[in-house]
Amino acid sequence: MSGLRGSNLLDGGSPFYNIYTCKDGGWMSVGCLEPQFFKVFIELFTKTVPQGFDPACGWKPDASTQFQRDEWPKLAEYLTKGFLTHSRDFWAAIYHGAWYSTWNK
Repeated sequence: MSGLRGSNLLDGGSPFYNIYTCKDGGWMSVGCLEPQFFKVFIELFTKTVPQGFDPACGWKPDASTQFQRDEWPKLAEYLTKGFLTHSRDFWAAIYHGAWYSTWNK
């Protein structure tokens, strides 16, 4: 790792390894480093944000976005604003058990 704190993979620099505030002030921790987990995470996330949600003017993340560092600012904005659309308990319910099928493939 190099660079300033908050610019690296595991110190909050990557949007898929960070903590986000939810609509009710609760927090969601995201830590999906492995591509198969990021794929499940981002597919559920993009399906769950409200219809018409478009904080990045038409840009929408997918599984290929994970390691495209030049896309990280857009991904961070998308996740930051997306988590604010629902409560922490709502998001927890969406992701509860989601990893089970990924682990058992």
